Amino acid sequence: MQNTRQWMVTHEWMQKNTRQTEWIDRRGILLWLAFYVGGLGGGLFLVSVLFNSIWGMALGWLLAAVLKGVLNFTDLGRPTRVWRLVLNPRSSWLSRGLLFVMLFAVFGFLEIAVSLLVPDSTILLIALKILSGIFALGVMAYSGFVLNNVKGIPNWGLTMLPVLFVSCSLLGGFGLISAISAFTPNLDRSLIDMASRGLLLVNTLLVALYLVLTLIKDSTGKKSVLYQLKGEIAWIFWLGLGLSGVAIVLAFSFPRNLSGAPISIPLLVAVAGEIASCLLMTYCVLKSAIYVPLVCQKSRAI
Repeated sequence: MQNTRQWMVTHEWMQKNTRQTEWIDRRGILLWLAFYVGGLGGGLFLVSVLFNSIWGMALGWLLAAVLKGVLNFTDLGRPTRVWRLVLNPRSSWLSRGLLFVMLFAVFGFLEIAVSLLVPDSTILLIALKILSGIFALGVMAYSGFVLNNVKGIPNWGLTMLPVLFVSCSLLGGFGLISAISAFTPNLDRSLIDMASRGLLLVNTLLVALYLVLTLIKDSTGKKSVLYQLKGEIAWIFWLGLGLSGVAIVLAFSFPRNLSGAPISIPLLVAVAGEIASCLLMTYCVLKSAIYVPLVCQKSRAI
């Protein structure tokens, strides 16, 4: 009976559109969180390097190097074999991603330590900022490249996906540095606000473009988009879009400080909206992934 059921499930997958579940359902939730937390930490670290915020760099390092590592390690079926990933960087984005995280952890830590010990700019500090910034960018982008390499899922095969991941990461980074700047007077708040507002609009446009390109790619891509807009996860998609809209309205309509307090309620809501909207959008990208039927793939190849 079990063999018959397994045969039916296998052949349904070969002939019908089937949603992927390994990377988002059950333990896959940890992978989703690891993707986003790593990107958010990398984005915050990179933004903090640009604005020379030690607190921002420290928080970004903890998110991308520590919390992401814990989530990934917990998700692994056999953690003792994780070292094997490092051996195949030429052909595997999972391997490259692990190297990015490891190198970011090392150079990010050194950059923070040297910044605390030597506040003034030196050649060593500048070199560490450049290296840690490059690896932070790698941590932000590699999730999109990993998804690009999964064959048979149209909405993961778009070349713009890494750009969307980087945009979401930077948006979250600017949101957090915006909140940190409320307690750090030496940060250029006007520049942070301007960049954050610009990224809100850019990210919204990128999400729209991503949906359009997925919609017109093929029939399976169209089903993925409809699954987000009208299907089971529609409420998550529209909630994420709504939070992004709320963040945009608050960022443009309210002053940073309404009463002279170090931080205002509109600022907190705007920051929370930026972070939550990107978190939910990442969830939708993973949850709406649908495989092209194997039979159709073979027919096209022939």
